[in-house]
Amino acid sequence: MRGVDLQEAAAVPGIVHAAVPAPPGTRLLLPPKNPIPRLAALIAVADDEVGTGHALDVAEQKVAADTLPPAG
Repeated sequence: MRGVDLQEAAAVPGIVHAAVPAPPGTRLLLPPKNPIPRLAALIAVADDEVGTGHALDVAEQKVAADTLPPAG
């Protein structure tokens, strides 16, 4: 992973927290080889499950990730 920009995702109504759990240059692998296989973490709060899901769906589309294909 070269980098992740969460600025637009964090601005989506209902998103209360957006974070990149791994720094640029991290090789993301699925567990158990790596405990952090995600590009980003988004937390949303809304009046109901539908609203929360909608905020997450919209924000997910706004995550800008610069990644490299797996080596090998």
